[in-house]
Amino acid sequence: MRMCDADNVTASVRRDGTSKNGPENKWDVFPALSASADLVDALDMTGPNQLKLRVGYGITGSLPNENYGYLQLFGNGPSAPFGGSFVSTIQPNTNPNPLLRFEKKGEFNAGLDFAFMDYKLTGTLDFYTRTTRDLLFNANVASPPFLFPTVPANLNNVDLVNTGVELSLGYQFGGGSKFSYEPRLIFSTFSTQLQDNGETADFPFGDGGALTIESSSPGAPVQNDDPITRVVIGENFGDIYARQLDLAASQAAGEYVFINQNGDMNDDGTPIINEDDKVIVGNALPDFSLSLANTFRFGKVDASFFIRGVFGHDLANTPNDFLGQLGGAANRPIDNVILGDGFLDDIVSAQKFSDFFVEDASFVSLDNAQIGYTLDLGKNTGFKNVRFYVAAQNLFVITGYSGVDPSVRWTDPSSALVAGIDRRDTYFRTRTFTTGISVGF
Repeated sequence: MRMCDADNVTASVRRDGTSKNGPENKWDVFPALSASADLVDALDMTGPNQLKLRVGYGITGSLPNENYGYLQLFGNGPSAPFGGSFVSTIQPNTNPNPLLRFEKKGEFNAGLDFAFMDYKLTGTLDFYTRTTRDLLFNANVASPPFLFPTVPANLNNVDLVNTGVELSLGYQFGGGSKFSYEPRLIFSTFSTQLQDNGETADFPFGDGGALTIESSSPGAPVQNDDPITRVVIGENFGDIYARQLDLAASQAAGEYVFINQNGDMNDDGTPIINEDDKVIVGNALPDFSLSLANTFRFGKVDASFFIRGVFGHDLANTPNDFLGQLGGAANRPIDNVILGDGFLDDIVSAQKFSDFFVEDASFVSLDNAQIGYTLDLGKNTGFKNVRFYVAAQNLFVITGYSGVDPSVRWTDPSSALVAGIDRRDTYFRTRTFTTGISVGF
């Protein structure tokens, strides 16, 4: 609906249904409302070409992952002797949850589109907050009385809250047929947190509001049961938990020595190092990102390149943990060790993850670049023009990270709740060069 040339209001209501939800929650309603007003037109302003204020709110839904999650499902169990032979048994594979429902995401966005100097200076500024409620989650439950140790559930007592700011700013230099140059700067910042909403929990989330993600362990050999990710209500999402290495003591002893955070001791006076000694040693999510897109044109020559920077995120460098240390050299031969900057040649004990292997992975990269030349053809050739170009991708990365790729690990193959782990299957970025011809008719 347009109230006048300067104003615009849009509203929608959607009713969706799915057989994946419980019988009482198959259907739900998802509304959305947005409005905008160009203050230049509305207030008859002089100076700016555009000051368009935008605001909107909408709700969307996500389905449970599995079919029939609200039902009790059974499957094949172990074989058992019966009548002189072994027969297959049936066992429960899930617990029923007839209250299973949509996970609902509500997002509020407020923004400003602006233009000055006869549209030479243009940009947008956006603020958003996204709240996801009734999070779909396999909650741990006691068995018995439940027949299976987990149940598909909606977490009614916590909300996943994302907030961020995005700014895009560009300027048009030149603009005639001879020369033009337009740089565009894009800045964004974001944070993610799991927050208590005050409701009484239908199903538990972790132990005392903290869930240790077992699949975040570095892996075999030796480090299968050593998780480094926890999701804690009220804490930032993406925190990395690990022991703190006493480097000087470790090098003197020839084995890993960790800081005893709580001071607990064995009867023989040696420190007890366990999960309680793990502390936050980094965060997988960046503080902000900054990119610069550039487009040039000089006569028949055009060029473009894109520089991107991501700052403030950390990575758990598991290749250095596994492949860059002597790890167990006192007990077995070491045939393949990566001798990098983090190599500790005087420690021979088995691998053990610590803050030593968590690194700042901030980087700046030249993601792509292209240069072209356009040749105008005559009217009788059947073609309008032909353009010759050369393009390249992943030209360089500037970073202090010692691993293969400093890119943010937003999730992990083991779990969407795990972030910031550089696994051993990471391969080098591929630098690509392309040349081609495009023809205009």
